[in-house]
Amino acid sequence: MSLNVDLKWMEHKRVAVLWTPGLDSFFTRWILENEKPNYLTLNYVYFNINGMYSKEELKKLKEINKHVDIVDFDISNLEDHNTAYLPNRNVLFVSYAQALYNADVVLISGTSDDRVSDNDIIAHNAMSNLLSVTSKRRIEVKSILSNFSKSELIRKFIIYDDGSILLNNVFSCYAPVREPFKNTFFETGFTGFTLNNNSFEDYSCMKCKACLRKAAALTTANIFIPWKDKKIELIEQYISSDGEFTITYPDRYETLCKYRDFNRWYHAIKYK
Repeated sequence: MSLNVDLKWMEHKRVAVLWTPGLDSFFTRWILENEKPNYLTLNYVYFNINGMYSKEELKKLKEINKHVDIVDFDISNLEDHNTAYLPNRNVLFVSYAQALYNADVVLISGTSDDRVSDNDIIAHNAMSNLLSVTSKRRIEVKSILSNFSKSELIRKFIIYDDGSILLNNVFSCYAPVREPFKNTFFETGFTGFTLNNNSFEDYSCMKCKACLRKAAALTTANIFIPWKDKKIELIEQYISSDGEFTITYPDRYETLCKYRDFNRWYHAIKYK
């Protein structure tokens, strides 16, 4: 497997990798583990901010069983408890990780379709310049995913592996449920045809915006996760109220409509 991601520029440098159980972090580690040259030493770090979904993220980290340094960094008082928004989250994490490992490079997981203001190429360059000034040497803040969208990465992954491996190893939700439930995913449209291992343990609420964004990325790659209940109008509200679809992601509107139609089909069968 090769995505032709250039890692040579990190040769013989101290590298800190910001990591969570989220979708983008999954792909960063997947690429590094499959393509990293032997001369790279990587320090994976997860910052436990004691936020709305930190507890479930820590559970997922334990399940995944990958080495990662867990650093307690309680800044939950800065988090918006309705939206889980934390101002300058990545600026804080990048600065801490660079100081913690005296890193020459800090890797952050940002895709080409990210719209977070502190996780795009402009922000990465700004953080690189600031840390280079304060450290009095060149520090690079980059994402190795910046040339890929989330859906592109998903499509590439399922060429090589089963979709259940992906879904059992990621977590992204603003309001996680306390007890996991067995969710199901469908592949290639609404035919009822499923993958061999088509179930996964899910702590996601499948009602919040984070869940819906993940579902949209999966839908583009023809993996469909059912919404948790029959409230399809929540998807309708999100489609009509969020301007990102027509401005930043013009094809995501079509994707979400496709995802809505899948849920209409799925719930019509389940609740008939």
